[in-house]
Amino acid sequence: MQIAAHKIDNHLNNSITSQKSALLYGADQGLVQERKKIIIQKVLGKDFDQMQITKLDAKNIKNSDVIVDQLNSIDLMMHKKIILVENADNNSSKHIEIAITNNKSDNFLLTLAKELTPASKLRKLYEKQADIISIPCYVDDANAIRMLIIKMF
Repeated sequence: MQIAAHKIDNHLNNSITSQKSALLYGADQGLVQERKKIIIQKVLGKDFDQMQITKLDAKNIKNSDVIVDQLNSIDLMMHKKIILVENADNNSSKHIEIAITNNKSDNFLLTLAKELTPASKLRKLYEKQADIISIPCYVDDANAIRMLIIKMF
């Protein structure tokens, strides 16, 4: 599912826990990291343990089993987990799609990528399904900065 830019913050604060997975992508990697922190806190709670986050680098993933196994693994303390796939791109979209399809747990898949074109397989995957979300992180233009200043004052 794709969320309009002006609704992203509201969705992250109120509805992200109803999703199974999120893709954060765009040129503003600082915003990607900021939104990553928000998602982690919303999904795991404010007092989460770092052990609840499993980090994977998409460039090192050779088959879908790695993500599927991590996504469906059960924490001994019965905590919800986040599987964080960094450096995702079109080459990893097939593995991520298989993982999302085979997710039988309450664990959350958080995928991070650089800029993706509208034709990107990874971006299309996240935009076409209702239970996963695509969140762009673009550098603010002059109008967005103006609106931010107005909002703050």
